[in-house]
Amino acid sequence: MNVSPALRFFPYPSLRPGQAELISAIHDTAESGKHLCVEAVNGFGKTIAALSGALPFLQTGRLAAIYVARTHKELDRVMEELRLVCGSFGVNGIAMRGRKSSCLNPLVTKYTSSPLLAMFVCSQLKRAGRCLYYQNLLRRLDSDGRYASQICSTPLSGHQLRRECQRDKVCPYELTKLVLSQMAVVATTYNQLFDSHSSPAFLEAFGRPLSRTIIILDEVHNLPRIAAELASAKLSLQSVRQAISEAQTHGLPVLARFASALEYVLQEYLHEAKGPEQVINPVLFNNRVSDCAKISSMPDLASDMIRAGDLLTRQMLAAGRPPVSYIHLLGLFIQQWCSCCSRPDVACFLVQQKAEPTATYLELVALDPRLSTVPVLTSCHASVHLSGTLQPIQAHIDLVGLPRDTQVLTLPSPFHRDQVLPLISLGVTTAMRHRNAGMFKRIATRIGEPPRRLLIMSGFSFPRIQSWNHFSRLSCSLLSARSFS
Repeated sequence: MNVSPALRFFPYPSLRPGQAELISAIHDTAESGKHLCVEAVNGFGKTIAALSGALPFLQTGRLAAIYVARTHKELDRVMEELRLVCGSFGVNGIAMRGRKSSCLNPLVTKYTSSPLLAMFVCSQLKRAGRCLYYQNLLRRLDSDGRYASQICSTPLSGHQLRRECQRDKVCPYELTKLVLSQMAVVATTYNQLFDSHSSPAFLEAFGRPLSRTIIILDEVHNLPRIAAELASAKLSLQSVRQAISEAQTHGLPVLARFASALEYVLQEYLHEAKGPEQVINPVLFNNRVSDCAKISSMPDLASDMIRAGDLLTRQMLAAGRPPVSYIHLLGLFIQQWCSCCSRPDVACFLVQQKAEPTATYLELVALDPRLSTVPVLTSCHASVHLSGTLQPIQAHIDLVGLPRDTQVLTLPSPFHRDQVLPLISLGVTTAMRHRNAGMFKRIATRIGEPPRRLLIMSGFSFPRIQSWNHFSRLSCSLLSARSFS
């Protein structure tokens, strides 16, 4: 197996056990245009190995790479590794965050609850000329046509790009879109690539067909869950009530009648429910709502709601109010509901949380992640699936719809058993009801004990970013003083 074209891109002086095999396998996958599933432990060095294996094809322009990861920290790590080789081989890249997490405009950051709503509000702000950051970007580009390429002249993490854009008061998301087609490596989230709402805009800005792209998916054991969630949708009873109020306020009797009928039927189902979750027969449900609202076509009414919501958000912007229309949100949900609810790979539920009466919602649940994954994975030139916990690998192959000739590589840990020390500490938790200064002080004390007593380097992780944010605010000074001094 000839690995020299790929190994010369590896920037470190030595390889860990198994890395050369991984680089060769990824190089062969890119060459053959097939798919590869890799299981290797955390700390193995999968990121730089994946980049090294693909870079011979990226340097020549034969292929581009989309590196997909779950968190912004993981995306930024890709750019850190790429910076080690970009100077020698002239390969550039950028980490692209989603619109909502990139945005600097408070009307988007404060008043949108989902990527889809952020996309809609952003488009309205741009169209109305009401986004200062977008207008500033246009002015910068008019005065200096090389502005975007100069900022992105070296691999940039999402954090670095946002900081540069905050300094210049320009839009990070739109700036990223402008340079995306020039980048050999684009690191982005699963949502950008697999969400049917986000991916068209992303791929248009990417500027190259997936047939000329190798997709590298990190922490890919998350893909089936994320893909199913992206193909699912939910509508809260509270949002329906907000849509009723909005329709009545703006003199839209047909839409108000439909939303009221929907609320009435939902209340009927709640009264009949025998538990917190009730399976909904979509045909019977749609007939009851249509009869109650006296309408002939729910899909047509959904289109009417979307158009009305579009007009209302423009009026809200003109009046200087947050451009959020519940009629528009209801229209989008009903449109998706009507197109998917009768499919055999989708289930419909009415969910009521007794502890929180307002958290009652109608839910469309995709049962098959292939709804989101197959269109992407069958279109790309090749894909590499990386994880530390992918067993059983055949189940992953089946769940995401990979072909039968997908290659599988399981690599042994490069770490000796003596280098690993698992410890369990009782009496600590990150459960929401226990998140307080006392608990985080106790966690910090426990985390600090191993490195202080054993004189070792250690790392730690939290199950959710919210837990880490709470912990870092309350305990990092204690951790620094007691553990790593």
